[in-house]
Amino acid sequence: MKFLQTLLISICLVNPAFGNEALTDLRADLEQQYPQWGQTMQRAKDLLGQGSGKDGMHQLKQALELARRADAPLLLAESLEAMATHEGKVKRLAMLEEAYELKERELGPRHPAIVETMLRIADALPEDPDKVQAMTAKLNAASRARDILVEAYGDETCEVGRADNFAGYVYRRYGDPVKAEETYRYLLWYCPVKAEDHLWESAGVKALSNLRDLLLTQDRDDELASLPVLPERIEVPVPKNIPPFEVPSDVPPPDSGAQLSSDG
Repeated sequence: MKFLQTLLISICLVNPAFGNEALTDLRADLEQQYPQWGQTMQRAKDLLGQGSGKDGMHQLKQALELARRADAPLLLAESLEAMATHEGKVKRLAMLEEAYELKERELGPRHPAIVETMLRIADALPEDPDKVQAMTAKLNAASRARDILVEAYGDETCEVGRADNFAGYVYRRYGDPVKAEETYRYLLWYCPVKAEDHLWESAGVKALSNLRDLLLTQDRDDELASLPVLPERIEVPVPKNIPPFEVPSDVPPPDSGAQLSSDG
């Protein structure tokens, strides 16, 4: 199992432009290698989507325990990030920083897969009383993230839009709607919305949504009407009555030297 994980990391490192699939499917690859963990994470997502916060968090904790027992750093990083979303500010930041350290150690400091974690950390930083300093710190993170993505995919590619969307969010949050609008419009220029973007995964769709919301709050109805219509959002039905899942008692503890089987 360690060999498979090392092979996956090597592919991404040797050729960071291996394809967006290599990064998008990093989570899917881990789920395939560790099906118990993947099933538990999916249960957590479904329960949280139903509004069952307590049960969903219980499943996230179970997934975290499975990740620790599997001795798989990337698996642990994914679990920590998932849990961090639902924690208080202090604990959230600590979990995100641990996840970032794990990813950086396994993938390297210039790997695109660390960008999302980097931006989440920037967003979770304690608020600086000096708004200019606070905005600058977050924009610096967006700039570093952009450099990493440009290095991997080239400038003005949709992958780079993740960093630009974050920069637009920062500008708007700290009272510079003009720069926010410029950022969103620039992003839409190099990553236009396509008909197949109905799952709302592309940076262009997110930028269009952000821009429409910005214009709406400014009562700029004429300009709003001139923008493309957002693709119809497709919601995946959430299954009901999901059975609970516990860490099996026969899973060996970390100090036994045994690893969690990829067959679950």
